[in-house]
Amino acid sequence: MQGQQAKIVSPTQERAMLGYLATTRCPARDRVMFLWSLKAGLRAKAMALLTWTMVTDAQGQIADVMHVPNRTRKGKTGGRTMPLHPDLQAALVTLQTARGDVATPERPILCSERGAGIRCAHSRSAAQRLRSARSAPPATP
Repeated sequence: MQGQQAKIVSPTQERAMLGYLATTRCPARDRVMFLWSLKAGLRAKAMALLTWTMVTDAQGQIADVMHVPNRTRKGKTGGRTMPLHPDLQAALVTLQTARGDVATPERPILCSERGAGIRCAHSRSAAQRLRSARSAPPATP
């Protein structure tokens, strides 16, 4: 089965989406999910399985790179180390600060309001809701 080509998000659409995400129940978490998809190209499964250890340094601060082990992605060999986009890095700092003591190394980054890690299906359905709620005008050529 062939996948679909990813659609390009214009800067106007990105600003509109980030503005919308600021009004949701969990704006910090939703912003991180959107930026992971947009800036890092992560899939729902990878987002759902990432823990704070994968994005923090030895002191527990958000690092400049993200370590994505093989179990969180489609690949079969080794993991991947990816630089964090500055916008994503800032969003992770905000989320880590908002979570406080709950943001421990072994905990998932994306959690529900009840504190449990979100499932891959939730990541996908959240992304679908965001796409349908997007009120930005279509990109102009």
